Order: sequence, then C-alpha cells, then structure tokens
Amino acid sequence: DAGVDLCLHLVKKYFGHAPARDCSRMMVHDFGRQSQSPYEIIDTPRVHGDDRIREIESYVRKSFTNPLSIEELARRAGMSQRNFERTFKSATGETPVKYLQSLRVEAAKRRLETSGETFEQICFGVGYENPSSFRRLFTKRTGLTPSAYRSRFGMPETSSAA
Repeated sequence: DAGVDLCLHLVKKYFGHAPARDCSRMMVHDFGRQSQSPYEIIDTPRVHGDDRIREIESYVRKSFTNPLSIEELARRAGMSQRNFERTFKSATGETPVKYLQSLRVEAAKRRLETSGETFEQICFGVGYENPSSFRRLFTKRTGLTPSAYRSRFGMPETSSAA
C-alpha cells in the first residue's frame, strides 16, 4: 500500500490531481471496499450489431440531460415500446431506464470530481428534477453518498461542497 500511495503521490505531483485520481480508480486501490461501484466508468458505448439501438444510444448520450421518455425513444427507433425495451436490453445488457440512469450517475460523478457545484445543481444539470430521488439512486449505484464520493475523488479545493 505504501508503494502504491507513493506512486500516486508522484503522479499527482508531476501530472496533477485528475491523472492521479484516474490511476487510482483504474488500479482499484481502495482494497477495503466490498463493492467496486465507485470505480466503474461507463464512458464507452456497448458493442453490439443493432444499428437502430446504436442510434438510440447515441441520441441518449447527447440528450440525457433533457427529459426523455421510453415512449419517445421507442418512436425514434420505429418500434413498439415493449419491443424496444426488449431489443434495447438484448443489445446493451441494460433496460433503457437503467442505461439512462447510468449515464446520469456517471455525469454526476464527473461533476462531483471536477466542480464546486452543489449536489442539487449537479442533479438538475444531469437531467433529474428530484435531488432526493437522485441522491438515493447515486448512493445505490456507487455505494457512496455524493459528499463521500466528492471527498474521495474530488479535487482538493472542491471536496467540501457536496
């Protein structure tokens, strides 16, 4: 542990906080945790062969901060809602709702790491209207409260604003 801490300190000293944080997350350095959820990164699209679903994924990635309904996404894909949900899950491994939630949680994680915004500001900024509901979702998905997440992964000067 001391050697890893020294390496991360040197990365931070020479390259900055963000690269050191990213190295720490990639190395999953916090061995005492039961869950790896805080370290999960959902930045890459799923690999599958369904062009219609890939188009919807692209649309959702660009529009996730706006109100989106499954009915609207199904219409965009030219499918019934039931068929869309089944096809989307088959292609991506997640329901459309969970996929959208994952994008929003990931965006919130990035903002907690890099900004001094309050959690309420972040919540509204990633497309949620109810901070309490999003706080529960965030905590369930990451295993950490937003303030604990910011304390662990945020920039030193922003770690008190959650």
